[in-house]
Amino acid sequence: MTQYNKVDEDLWWEVAKQCNYATFFHTPLWHRLATETYPSFRDATVGIKSSDGVKAVLPLLEIPSRTRLFAVRQSTFAGCYGGPIADGAIDESIVRNLCHLAISRRTKQLKLLSNPFAPMSDFRGELVCEGHDSTDCLSLEQGYEAVAAQ
Repeated sequence: MTQYNKVDEDLWWEVAKQCNYATFFHTPLWHRLATETYPSFRDATVGIKSSDGVKAVLPLLEIPSRTRLFAVRQSTFAGCYGGPIADGAIDESIVRNLCHLAISRRTKQLKLLSNPFAPMSDFRGELVCEGHDSTDCLSLEQGYEAVAAQ
């Protein structure tokens, strides 16, 4: 297994494009928007390539605490979808390894927000705060006119 403490954008885009449950909030663009809007935010995205070649990325933002000694790492911001994405099937051990990789000595808390399109994974740890939310989804496959007619 290969671990990436820093994920380059090419690898990140490659995984996001191959992942059928990735959303805009799982892309480097969303993190760039966050870090440019909030200069104290830092990209802390990690990744893994499993022994069978599946690449998984956990998009993370590091948000400093008031003391700036410790930081919260969270899988998104502004209440949007988060969690890991992958270019193939991943199991609980991959998610667990991503979470362990995401926690540094300065990590106060790791917050994973769920993605309603992703296979659910349940990782609980001392520093992990897994958030669940709900959303309504509207298919746009039939075009704007069909949606507006509803």
